[in-house]
Amino acid sequence: MIDYSKMSEYRFQQIMDAELEKYEAMLDKSQDEQNLIGDRTAIEMRGLKITTLRCAASALFPHTDQKLIFMLINSDWMTNKFEDFLYDIVQRLVIVERVMELSHAENETPDNFEEVA
Repeated sequence: MIDYSKMSEYRFQQIMDAELEKYEAMLDKSQDEQNLIGDRTAIEMRGLKITTLRCAASALFPHTDQKLIFMLINSDWMTNKFEDFLYDIVQRLVIVERVMELSHAENETPDNFEEVA
């Protein structure tokens, strides 16, 4: 099994990019994997709020009329943008987690493995 904790950030990113590319190609062809990612993303999205994103957006414009900013960041359009952004982030993290699971399972020898002579 690969010990990710002992490699450079650059090398880790190279490996993850390659693994993600391979997984995404497989994901396009596998309805079961698509369903798994969709289900896990939905579970992770439960309870997440976009309040933090709204506060961050508001803080970017401290000298602008805060009533105007409030109306903008609470508009339906902005709410949809924030929700899409949050969903994309959560989905990407779910995919990375799945890639790590598959990589771990691929590189692990079962406990009951017996070598045949």
